Amino acid sequence: MILALSLNTALDKTYVLGRLSPGVRHTPLQTLTLAGGKAVNAVRTLKLLGLRARILGMTAGSAGRHIESLLSAEGIAADWVRLPKGESRTCITLTEKRGRTLPTEVNELGPQVPPSAVSIMEELFRRRLPQCRFVLLCGRLAPGFPKDFYARLIRAASALGVPSALDTSEPALSASLRAGPDIVKPNRDEMAELGLSTARRDWRASLEALRKLGARQAYVTLGAQGALMLSGGQRLHAAAPISHAGSPIGCGDTFLAGIVYSGLKGWPADRRLAFATALASAGARTLGAGVFRRPDLEDALRRTRTRPI
Repeated sequence: MILALSLNTALDKTYVLGRLSPGVRHTPLQTLTLAGGKAVNAVRTLKLLGLRARILGMTAGSAGRHIESLLSAEGIAADWVRLPKGESRTCITLTEKRGRTLPTEVNELGPQVPPSAVSIMEELFRRRLPQCRFVLLCGRLAPGFPKDFYARLIRAASALGVPSALDTSEPALSASLRAGPDIVKPNRDEMAELGLSTARRDWRASLEALRKLGARQAYVTLGAQGALMLSGGQRLHAAAPISHAGSPIGCGDTFLAGIVYSGLKGWPADRRLAFATALASAGARTLGAGVFRRPDLEDALRRTRTRPI
């Protein structure tokens, strides 16, 4: 089983506008509502790739019930810790139909999680671990979780020989790196939080810094500039075609799903990076986080290039 932890699950709403202009009323040309959050998006991609994963997540209130029903309708398995107070967060994306500008995001913080719910979540995770072949620890920690929460889970997984993939931000990121996750995937902003540069001249040094911080394999997503990889002695950069047809929101989650999928297939490092980068590119051509079309993936794979750095 692949287990994905979703501690701050969201109701994602995307509004497609003709043009986004401040200070005026907008009527969307299209509206899309999905269950979201990094872990949910990655699991959605894995399902489209033919790999079943299970979500262990938290929900609250009517928004939480809506999230649960949406995922059930998608056929995505999940176990939920339901908070007694508050509402699961709603995240809103405003995007232009022709992609003239980058999308605008408005993300709620999420409900406060009491210590009792933190303990229940950790207990459920540890109970599931013996049946897991991979665990995904994705997303910003919800209010109430200690910053070393992911680190504790990484150590628990490692003790049972279960590989882990980490995608989070500070302050949990640096604390979790010290626990030695098998895979870490920061983006530009998260690298900056660690004090690491993503300027081209610093790529090698920044990848090595991630290794010294505790990462066994490191992947850095750079948006339109592609992605970097450090795996063993290999340091690679991959670039894929840029698309403005859909939305880049969630493409980092799609990338991580591609890394996990290709890793479980046993593919070599350069093929893993190329596949994940192409998959993220395909996701950017489609509205909705974690979603892609096979023809777009095949086209992106043909046009993705990797090179040593």
